[in-house]
Amino acid sequence: MRKLTILALCGATVGVIGCGSGGGKAAKTSATRAPANTSPTFDSVATAPAVVTDATISAQPPDSPQRALLTWWQALQFQDYVTAASITTPRASATLPRGAYRQAVVALQGGLPGIKIVGVISHQQSASVRALTLFFSGSPPKLTAAQPLSFLMARSLGGWRLDDLGYLRKLAPKSGR
Repeated sequence: MRKLTILALCGATVGVIGCGSGGGKAAKTSATRAPANTSPTFDSVATAPAVVTDATISAQPPDSPQRALLTWWQALQFQDYVTAASITTPRASATLPRGAYRQAVVALQGGLPGIKIVGVISHQQSASVRALTLFFSGSPPKLTAAQPLSFLMARSLGGWRLDDLGYLRKLAPKSGR
């Protein structure tokens, strides 16, 4: 019985594949195909406007102070202490007690607003990145507030780095001096 079922299925498959409208042209079908990937992408998540994505970072010029700031911001959003610390100058890191940088990043619990770069004033070894911090609420998310800030950056052998942790200290005051 099982062999007959398999043979019937194979025959039906061959029959469907072999059927056509003649003349060498393929017959039109009314079947529709599902998209190959129907799962939501990261960028379609409701909180996406506030989250710094890899695409946002890649859109900035390579080896630029704004690209470094966005990388640092993303690290804070994802509580990635190691990356955040690697994009901070030793001088700025020294303004926090030992272990406080990590505690400050963890204390944020990913609750950082969005950010939009609006300008850069660059000198040879330093820069001021001007940005708006963006606050969203509702569903779908709507921009409710924007606050202008400047971030000091310094160029080192490894590229641009954040040179002032004042904003981080302000957000996580228990971790700073």
